[in-house]
Amino acid sequence: MLHAMMLEATDGRLFYAPVRENPQRIADLGTGTGIWAIEIGEKYPSAEVLGLDLSPIQPTWVPPNVKFYVDDIEDEWLNGDDFDFVHLRNMIPILKSPVTLLKQVYANMKPGAWVELQDVDGQVHTDDNSIPDDWPLKRFTEIILQAFALYETNAHAAVFGGQYLAEAGFVNIKHNFIKLPYGTWPKDKVMRLVGMYYRTACEEFFPAIGNLHFPQLGWGKDEMEVFFAECRQSMRDPKVHAYGKMHFWSGQKPLDA
Repeated sequence: MLHAMMLEATDGRLFYAPVRENPQRIADLGTGTGIWAIEIGEKYPSAEVLGLDLSPIQPTWVPPNVKFYVDDIEDEWLNGDDFDFVHLRNMIPILKSPVTLLKQVYANMKPGAWVELQDVDGQVHTDDNSIPDDWPLKRFTEIILQAFALYETNAHAAVFGGQYLAEAGFVNIKHNFIKLPYGTWPKDKVMRLVGMYYRTACEEFFPAIGNLHFPQLGWGKDEMEVFFAECRQSMRDPKVHAYGKMHFWSGQKPLDA
């Protein structure tokens, strides 16, 4: 569902980085279900595509040029140092040291190769000041920021992708972002569909991430259930024109590296 939402929001783009025409080795770090790796493998049938993740939840029927490995992306890589393109989606906010990982990515890439980070910024935005100060979803993002900090991670890390890339040695850093509406309030047909996808994803996300982190901040089960219900209901208020941002940061390994 999230991948379908992304394709709608980006007009079918899998990435924004100006990757060369025929990349030969592509890595998808934190591949999850493997859907991005599968589609990039179909887009570039002559490329070798590697998907890495700690969880072996990827399908077995995949294009012949796509392979999945169970691996910790924060450990030393064992898959070569000649990648043309490395992709990470929804990974940077859960890393204690994004720069450390990006330095490993840098070391495993060809000169001139590109990396792209795709992450939601974990915030609520509005262009018309329609978000009430006590809006439940706004409070949810503030609590998650506190909870992530307990693990020395940053729920808002997507905002700093360019800084992380620069510190890791990448150049020609580029930035794009898309709006992800919290609900179906947009008038635009495509954005309304994106908002429906995103609202559904958030409704699943609240208890999944909340039950993991909120107890660390002293919340009880009943209190959490009431609050998550308030968050779900808040996204159905057509008067609140709130959205999240998905950031796309890309950087290139110098040609003379």
